Amino acid sequence: MSNIKSPEYDRGLWTWLTLFYFDSVCPVDGNGNRDPQDEARLMPLLDNHQRFYRHLLLGPFLIVRAHRDQPERAIAMLCNPLCKPGEIAEQLASRKELVTNPGVMELASRLYYDKETKSFRRGAGSSVKGAARRLAALLNQLDLTFYLYGMNADELQALLPREFDRFRLTII
Repeated sequence: MSNIKSPEYDRGLWTWLTLFYFDSVCPVDGNGNRDPQDEARLMPLLDNHQRFYRHLLLGPFLIVRAHRDQPERAIAMLCNPLCKPGEIAEQLASRKELVTNPGVMELASRLYYDKETKSFRRGAGSSVKGAARRLAALLNQLDLTFYLYGMNADELQALLPREFDRFRLTII
């Protein structure tokens, strides 16, 4: 039976939705083949806290629900096609304390998402200095000294070292 109050724990619901939207979560490539890449992308691994966020439908649902008051602040996590969540989502969604933090999500969207082009800034999902992987690592480090949940995006941005300037300088 479906659990309306806590749909995130309903394995049957997410499995059914995955099958219903299968062409979006596992599209056919140019050769007519499908590549699911990872079981966790299609099968909700609800009891695996290290991989449950990778589900291609449950992950975005949890992000939107966490930011339902202002979902656009998490646009950097939600703007890719369902089948390609991207490096930014991978780095930040894997850490619950980051993906649920309004200031962190707004900061990531400011740094890495270009509202004009409706796409990511060059290098945002790469291994260059100041990219999402480094932001996640830095925020984990800062979390030892600062109460990140009590900080807004401006306060968090003020803590970023110079390596983030290439993304900070492109913010309009």
